[in-house]
Amino acid sequence: DEKESAVEQAERYQRLFPESGVLHYLRGMTYYLAGLDPGDIEAAFIRSAECGHESGSMGLAFVAFASGKCAESIRLLGSVKPDERELEHIRQLMLFQVHASAGDLGEGEVALRAADRLLAQRPSLLRQFWGQLCWVRLLRTKGRFEGAAAVLARALAQLDERRTPGLYRNAC
Repeated sequence: DEKESAVEQAERYQRLFPESGVLHYLRGMTYYLAGLDPGDIEAAFIRSAECGHESGSMGLAFVAFASGKCAESIRLLGSVKPDERELEHIRQLMLFQVHASAGDLGEGEVALRAADRLLAQRPSLLRQFWGQLCWVRLLRTKGRFEGAAAVLARALAQLDERRTPGLYRNAC
């Protein structure tokens, strides 16, 4: 099973580099995606924060958001000031999702535009696709269904053009 394999690989890397905050964060996300115990997920994010990596707070914000605690999630995301552009891009996309879920589309759009500026500085197909899905959600929520459909069609075409692995293509 792919989920079990991903968990095993995350744990193997974690054993090799036990003080890596990034690996603790990735292990927490792997646990989440595999549907493992919420306590184990949170423990991995806490350990990431203890190792001094900003992703730990982002992981805890993710847990808060998944529990329906939007205000707590926004507070945690606001406390993170990543040095890495990629991590900041992810933080901005998470802020969009939390603000949009809380019904604050104005703040959500601000975060989404900030994410786009960061993506332009350091392109990534996967992060670009995630950002485009966020734009689809924003446009759909604003009742701009044709615009949302156009963004989604463009995103899928870009994935197909680059012969992206099925994992990403199936995320649609």
